[in-house]
Amino acid sequence: MAASYPTTMSNEEYGELWNDLTENGMKTPLIVTIGINTDMARLDSGNHRIRLFKLHGIDKVPCKVEVVKNQVKRTENGLHKGKG
Repeated sequence: MAASYPTTMSNEEYGELWNDLTENGMKTPLIVTIGINTDMARLDSGNHRIRLFKLHGIDKVPCKVEVVKNQVKRTENGLHKGKG
């Protein structure tokens, strides 16, 4: 499950992540969840990578989409995966 709050990285850490992605590729896809009874989608994993992709003009990246029964609202970080 995703962190209960967004994590932050320094500019140096973002640079290291970008270097790793360009040298080694992306080993795991971003994870997006969609509530079965809603029209909402949420990025559950990959917030740092997606920020870097946007910064570098990359608009298509591998994603794994998971459909969940219930998305649980958490005020400190939007919606999180529910059960199922």
